[in-house]
Amino acid sequence: MDYTGLLAKKYRVNRKLTDEERSNQLRQKVGLDIRPSCNVSVVRMNSTYLECVDRWFVYRGWMSAICLSAIGLGIVAMFGWLFWSSSPHVIPTRFDINWMIFSLLFLTPFWALMIWAMFND
Repeated sequence: MDYTGLLAKKYRVNRKLTDEERSNQLRQKVGLDIRPSCNVSVVRMNSTYLECVDRWFVYRGWMSAICLSAIGLGIVAMFGWLFWSSSPHVIPTRFDINWMIFSLLFLTPFWALMIWAMFND
């Protein structure tokens, strides 16, 4: 299966074609008896244009949802002592401050990775 286009892999221009690309060339004067499909990405073709869709449209957005959930869980992990405290006006203890510093040092690279993955989805 060809995954080109799913992981932000760009097509290079001004390059030599491979033997496989040459053998799979579509000839304008030769008709093919196949039905267009969104998995193959061609919707319609005539002598003027080739109409295509992003064949990975079904999978787009899942990574953003997972990354946003992971970022939210990281925020809850960092500030969890505020949510589960018994009194409404809690003064942070030394343990809470140390936990926040530790979780911030651990979660900052994690958040950077999640944000990068979200923007590359």
